[in-house]
Amino acid sequence: NMTLTLISGYNQNYGFFYDMPYLIDKYNVGLKVGAAYKRDKEIAFSTEANKISYFNAGNEYAKQSVNLFVEPYCRIGHRNKLFVRLEYSDARFNDTLAFLNDDFVNVKGSCFRYFTLSAMFKNDFRDEQNYPLNGHYLELLLEKNGLFFFETSPDVFYGKITADLYLPIKGRWYWASNLTLKMSNDYDAPYFLNQGLGYRNDYVRTYELYVVDAMNFALVKNNLKFAILNPTTRYLPLIKNERFGKIHIALYANIFFDCAYSWKIPERPTSFLDNMFIFGTGVGLDFVTYYDKVLRLEYGINDMGETGLFMHFVA
Repeated sequence: NMTLTLISGYNQNYGFFYDMPYLIDKYNVGLKVGAAYKRDKEIAFSTEANKISYFNAGNEYAKQSVNLFVEPYCRIGHRNKLFVRLEYSDARFNDTLAFLNDDFVNVKGSCFRYFTLSAMFKNDFRDEQNYPLNGHYLELLLEKNGLFFFETSPDVFYGKITADLYLPIKGRWYWASNLTLKMSNDYDAPYFLNQGLGYRNDYVRTYELYVVDAMNFALVKNNLKFAILNPTTRYLPLIKNERFGKIHIALYANIFFDCAYSWKIPERPTSFLDNMFIFGTGVGLDFVTYYDKVLRLEYGINDMGETGLFMHFVA
């Protein structure tokens, strides 16, 4: 199974990914390998008042990087997988970034070469991956950035636990909870490697506009859901082909409450969310459609009294 990536334009990405799931079929061992070359005109370079500032390099590139990886993995039964990944990264940053933020790379020069070794274990007992309603999920990750003896290698080690629980309550009512805990050994990671609370899916809802560059954080998310429309199949009247005219849809209303605490935070003079318990609550609608695509609309309020309407395209 080979995947090629060819993205040109403002931010460029060229690469390939090859997956051999039955490399050693007898022992359920597979192997992934890949390589990528990326060029970005604009990247994040600093955090001010818990909001990300971006640097645009104009006619040049803010970052150019080469990444190579090899990842053997093992399937343990039907529900468990173990991945071990070794990755080489060669990142070259625009010289201006070192003047804008002294902590951006924490080394002299603008080139950053390092190896990353990680191990991930997944235990998946969900009824569906994209919008589960019943079951549980556990993910354990250990990652070390900086191996061998490159002069520019970082020295950052962290562990991360993600645990999800999905419970049908009765009839059309459902409950979902998530716990995410991240712990690190380092106070002084380079800025471009320090992604704490507020990045990817690790955020408190209603705090989408903020980040906390914390090496450690604990995050809890809770949802009470009601199925307005249970999963059903509809046919589009103007499309006669059953394959393309059939769509699967579902609609859920939910009440959510999220909270988090972060600590071991690099000094940010303008940060006002350091070592604080934060929370957000509100109501939302989840629209699940073809190929389990999810559209979420949420309106909520956080502990600072801020309100907002937010849209997301993932569960």
